[in-house]
Amino acid sequence: MAGVSWLYNVPAYRRLFPQTYLATAKIAGQRFRNMPLWGQFLDRHGAVRANLAAVFLERLARLDSMEHPVECFPFQPLAVEAPLADFYAFHRID
Repeated sequence: MAGVSWLYNVPAYRRLFPQTYLATAKIAGQRFRNMPLWGQFLDRHGAVRANLAAVFLERLARLDSMEHPVECFPFQPLAVEAPLADFYAFHRID
């Protein structure tokens, strides 16, 4: 199994996955296209998370070029992977 998401930075989300999966996390880099990074700026009620928006805007203002815009996001997308058997064991599925 493999995945890429900024959500792997969120402790509550991480609890859903085996440690072997999370241990492989690496910044996904320029896999920016089709990545729903904007969701990190909204809370569960759809309101803007002002603290994360402020971080993004501050980093954006310091950006030299638009070559690496993903670096402005507070939570970077992480790529993870592990064998399916690890998920079965983690969720106690026979």
